[in-house]
Amino acid sequence: MEAPEGRMTAAAETRAPERRPETTCAVAVMSRPPVAGLSKRRLARSVGDGRAAEIHQALLHDLLETAGITGEDVYLALSEALPQPAPAWRPPAGTKLLLQQGRDLGQRLNGVLTGLIADGYSSAVALAGDTPHLPAEFLYEAVSELTRAAREDSLRVVVGPAFDGGFYLLGLTAETVRRHGLGLRAILESTPMGGPLARRHLLEGLAAAGLEVHLLPGWVDVDDQRDLHVFERLRGSSPAGPRADESASLKEVYLHLTDRCGRGCPHCYARLGGSRRTPELSRREWESAIGQAAELGATTYTFIGGDPFLRTDLISLVRRVARVPEARMRLFFGRSLEPEQVDLLAGASEGRMLGLLSLDGSEETNDEIRGKGSYRDGLETLSLMQDAGMEVGVNTVLLAPVLSGLPRLIRDLGRAQIRRLHLILPHERGGLTASPALIPEPNQLLPALDAAIEAAADAGIVIDNLRAWKSRLKEGRDLCSAGCSLLAVDAGGQVHACPITCGDPMFAAGHVREAPLSEIWKGSAVLRLLRESHTADRETCASCPVADSCGGDCWVQAHYAAAAGGRAAGYAAPSPYCSFLRPLFERLRSQTQGGPPSASAAPEPLPAAAGLPLAASAKPIPFDCI
Repeated sequence: MEAPEGRMTAAAETRAPERRPETTCAVAVMSRPPVAGLSKRRLARSVGDGRAAEIHQALLHDLLETAGITGEDVYLALSEALPQPAPAWRPPAGTKLLLQQGRDLGQRLNGVLTGLIADGYSSAVALAGDTPHLPAEFLYEAVSELTRAAREDSLRVVVGPAFDGGFYLLGLTAETVRRHGLGLRAILESTPMGGPLARRHLLEGLAAAGLEVHLLPGWVDVDDQRDLHVFERLRGSSPAGPRADESASLKEVYLHLTDRCGRGCPHCYARLGGSRRTPELSRREWESAIGQAAELGATTYTFIGGDPFLRTDLISLVRRVARVPEARMRLFFGRSLEPEQVDLLAGASEGRMLGLLSLDGSEETNDEIRGKGSYRDGLETLSLMQDAGMEVGVNTVLLAPVLSGLPRLIRDLGRAQIRRLHLILPHERGGLTASPALIPEPNQLLPALDAAIEAAADAGIVIDNLRAWKSRLKEGRDLCSAGCSLLAVDAGGQVHACPITCGDPMFAAGHVREAPLSEIWKGSAVLRLLRESHTADRETCASCPVADSCGGDCWVQAHYAAAAGGRAAGYAAPSPYCSFLRPLFERLRSQTQGGPPSASAAPEPLPAAAGLPLAASAKPIPFDCI
């Protein structure tokens, strides 16, 4: 492939010169021979050799077509020679055949990439041949990064992460191979290919070697029959569900203003390590993003960080949202404020903001987690906000040490006339991956919730999760609304489906500095893949009696928990809190329908406070995730 100049080049019409251009990238598709008995052996066990070969052939043609892989620098690298007599299948037009060499996939992968570079290419990319409907922009991004690195003689590796823990793309420059060839070979040969730890091992090895890695968005591959459903939806051979409706309106946008924060909370998902490569969006850029979100129909805007108050333009951005007709705002924060700051915030928000203070458990537990004095300082700030006419509440992450102190927290909130509490299940991303002792056991959660509900009934406090959970009994749910009715924009301008994934390139749907928000909302391949994923794709949810209400709950929690545990992740990963959520929804459904709880439910029903209405003074913004 020639170096891209704005978009991928088409096939060459004339023969290439004997000496290749200095920035030519080769693309090799790694594959078994797509013939019966040799291809997709795991899939063949359920669909038969012949059908598996047909599916494999369709995958190869689909990959070459959708990824825009054309030209004389495209190779099909087969793991073994085609059987004789020659099968009816023929390689796609324009591709050259290579035969992989080596005893295992790591050795063969290294041989293909270094062999192409030794043949005169300035960079080379290897693609997995079972990657369905790979977006052309992913390959273009990989080639662009490698071309730039080749021109600069810099060391760079491009990795396309697969959600099952492997990788669908690996790209190297000639300079990287020249200076680190032996080390790269050792990394690839020691990587446990085909398992959920392959990518982690690869990235750790590359980091230890001091190599810069450019990570592409995540994608899927086809290993077994369940994976076929997503492939069929992506290529349009299966009806799209309502989640894939591109005409759906954007309702909510999270504005992740900054990663900066003065606290060091051990469970913060934004504690990613390293520094951001791109500068934070300017005030004008944020105002433009807000205006574009409003044009798409967004009426709920959530300010989040880091610490949003470290942005000196926070009040200006609040005023900008206040100009959006019928807009409502939420502000997540975890610091004390001076009266002057509260007055400015109240004036700018014009009575349309819910201030949500982060407190975790009782005073003793919270101050150990968030810093001494943060509990009382936070409650004093909420009191100032109430005096200024603002609606306020508290959000609490259900960490293991927090659970026993929930009733004490709730009693304190009642005495402070704070009437709203939101509970958050931990996400195993960022700081929490280094503090596994903070993650509760799922069987601890239901008793803690029961105790919290009882205390809330006595204190006159609304636990707003209950309202959201009960609404699912009527409306149903298929995964969550992330990417379907809400988006998040991170501090550097990357767009994500969910705020918890902000800063993670695996889930980057686009960039507001590079494309209008409307284009990202309607055309992002990352969002389309999410919209084409469903609760029923999860093996653990397929036969669950409350899956239509639970909806598999949070796919982000499922993904990061699976990845942290060295298991296959992605949208089909099982919820780490299933043993809490299933009996919860069974009990809620039993109460609503008037029937007995199922045998799998906990013996005691939820207290009557489960149906406690929102306080009459509250102006609810329903939400049940972060």
